Order: sequence, then C-alpha cells, then structure tokens
Amino acid sequence: MDSYLECLMRYIEEQRVGELVHGSKRYRKASGEASRLYDALTAQLTEAQVGTLDALCDARSTMYDEEGRALFREGVALGKWMLRA
Repeated sequence: MDSYLECLMRYIEEQRVGELVHGSKRYRKASGEASRLYDALTAQLTEAQVGTLDALCDARSTMYDEEGRALFREGVALGKWMLRA
C-alpha cells in the first residue's frame, strides 16, 4: 500500500472505526458476549491452555486485520476505477 493509503487506513482505524462500529448496539452486544464466553472458557483451562487460546486469538486477529486491509485496498481500487470510468 502506498503511503497515502496507509495514512487513510490508519485514520479510518484510529478515528472512524470507533464512531462507526464500536458505537453500534450490535457491536457492543457481540463484544460483551465474546468477553463473557472468553472468561467462562479461561476459567476452566490450565495456564498453558489459556496461553494457547490467547495465541490462537492473536493469530485470528492478525488474519482478520489482513482481510480488512485487503478489502480496503480493493475498495479504494474500485473507487479509483469508478472515478476514471
């Protein structure tokens, strides 16, 4: 991604996501449910198992972040294409 798109992506992630996503009722409900389920699960696991679960969560987070970045790049490319058409 070029520096302009990196800057735009950072702005959206740091400023707009909080307004657009975190404020929605659906997001808050899902976030609360995820926290509740994580706490219930980790209460039943050993320390080593919790470490493995945390590593899995980190890997999935990285994977979803990369998917989001790819979608962002494709959206920008589509927008540029539409402007030229």
